[in-house]
Amino acid sequence: MTMIGLEDSSYFIGIFLFYLVQVFISSIGSSIMIRIGVFPHINFFIVFIFLFLFYISLFPFAIIITAIFTSKTATMLVGILGFYISFEFLSSISNTYNSSKL
Repeated sequence: MTMIGLEDSSYFIGIFLFYLVQVFISSIGSSIMIRIGVFPHINFFIVFIFLFLFYISLFPFAIIITAIFTSKTATMLVGILGFYISFEFLSSISNTYNSSKL
C-alpha cells in the first residue's frame, strides 16, 4: 500500500477499526446470549464491557504470535494452544488459591 502513497499508520488504523467493529458486534451478541440463556439476572452492561475488553486484549496476543511465526498453520496452532494452556494455568492457580481458603 505504500506504493500508492498510503502511510503504514493509516493502514493499521483501518485494520484495527475494522476488527474493532467486529469485536463490538460479537460482544453485543455474546452478551445477549449470556444474559438470556446462562445468567438471566446479571447486568447486561457489565457482561458487555467484560467481553469487549477481553476481545480487545486478544489483539496484542495475535500480533505477537503472528510476528514470531511465518507459517499460518504454525501461528494458528501456537496461538490456540498458548491461549488454552495459559487459561488452564491460571485456572489451576485460582483453584489452588480457593481450595486453600477452605
